[in-house]
Amino acid sequence: MYLLYLDDSGSVPNKNERYFVLAGVCVFERRIHWVQERLDKLAETIYPADPNGIEFHPSEIFSGRKPPWNSLKPDRRKEIIKQVLQSIDAEYESTVIFACAVHKGSFVGQDPVLLAFEDLVSRFDLLLKRKYSVEGDSHRGLITACLSRLL
Repeated sequence: MYLLYLDDSGSVPNKNERYFVLAGVCVFERRIHWVQERLDKLAETIYPADPNGIEFHPSEIFSGRKPPWNSLKPDRRKEIIKQVLQSIDAEYESTVIFACAVHKGSFVGQDPVLLAFEDLVSRFDLLLKRKYSVEGDSHRGLITACLSRLL
């Protein structure tokens, strides 16, 4: 089974933000352990007292406004973002990154969350169909989402 975890960035009602972004990472279920293991080791180097409390949200890491990121220098925070991406990239054969940025001004009266979600679901479905038709891979897919609001 292929698992797609989606997360959003941006606020639909915020007029100061021109875009709403929905992105995700798709990993084959048997490869998640290895990604998780690398991320756990990285978390231990950042906050040994509570590595399970670390969440790798790039915008929070980059801004350095909240703990534990506010105790790290900008270069170290950038390095952590790179290490997170390398943890995912190490599983490149079974990992796919999806993203959709909706320019809110171009879709007035339409729900950018729904537009982005439909786009990514469509792309995920195409990936699974392609894996079946090209490789004979009949695994299914499951989407998990952590959206700031319900669809």
